[in-house]
Amino acid sequence: MPHYAFSLVLILFGLSSAVSAQTINGTDDEAEQAPQAKIAVAKANQDISKIDDVSTLLRGVLAFECKLGGDSFPLVLLEKRRGWTMPSAPDLVLTEIDDGFAFNQSDDPLYLGFLKERGGKWKLTELDDGGVTTGTCEERDEMLEDVTEIIAPKILQNALELQDRVTEAEDRMAAMQSRLDGAGLALCKELPVNEPVADDGENCPTVAPDAETAFPKEALASVAFFEFPAILTGNLKGLGRVLDLGVGVLTQDDGTSVANIEAHMPDLSQEVIATMSTYTEQEVTGREARQALAEDLRITMNATLISLTGVGGIDKVHFTFFSIE
Repeated sequence: MPHYAFSLVLILFGLSSAVSAQTINGTDDEAEQAPQAKIAVAKANQDISKIDDVSTLLRGVLAFECKLGGDSFPLVLLEKRRGWTMPSAPDLVLTEIDDGFAFNQSDDPLYLGFLKERGGKWKLTELDDGGVTTGTCEERDEMLEDVTEIIAPKILQNALELQDRVTEAEDRMAAMQSRLDGAGLALCKELPVNEPVADDGENCPTVAPDAETAFPKEALASVAFFEFPAILTGNLKGLGRVLDLGVGVLTQDDGTSVANIEAHMPDLSQEVIATMSTYTEQEVTGREARQALAEDLRITMNATLISLTGVGGIDKVHFTFFSIE
């Protein structure tokens, strides 16, 4: 196996997968119903700030920090219906053994690996045509629980929001069907006197009393992502550093916001560059700092749009490119 430089993002991927993973002793039906029941309970209580049993989400998840051949990397194993898998190396076939795991690579018959626990310590060994490489792994259960506790409510909140959107879409479809049924009934009533009508009423649908409720005539809100067509470059405050930004914005309306942004692109670009010049390099370094800058730009651009058009409309700012020179 190549020495995989596993990304920390894979831990989050593993956690997301674990939310929907089946328990070891549960049936398939129970596994499918569990997420729905959790969502239903949370929705009824209207409290998604905490999930009481973090260990439930971490069933079938093992996380390690490993050192092998001079490389350090996180390693996540997931237990699925057909056994254990390694999301970061999907081509590896894992087999559970008495004291750990053995794994081989489908396209490399000379490769064989082991992850074994001995005396409370985990040893990682790789054997291939280049020889034997050994290393160690340390469990990261506590860190995994901390991360899970932080992100699980957000995952659940996203699921609830998606469920609400599906319900709204179903309601709109039902309203549209009712309106179509009402239109069909109206056409049936307006048939010319000399045109025969079937006695069985197949051409005249029966409509419930509220079937003529009109489908909303106003333009429906929709989520749109708009990316500024050019990279914006501005000087940072202080030591002559330059920041290059690719800016994308999320809006949720009938399309008015995107039209306003396109119409006033020069003004918005100038405001973005002016705002960049109020930040030092340190103030835009790191994820939290970039998020703060994005929020500042959202407020600034909305204020500009309001002054020019009377409405803002930018819900979120994302950076599609970010470079300090």
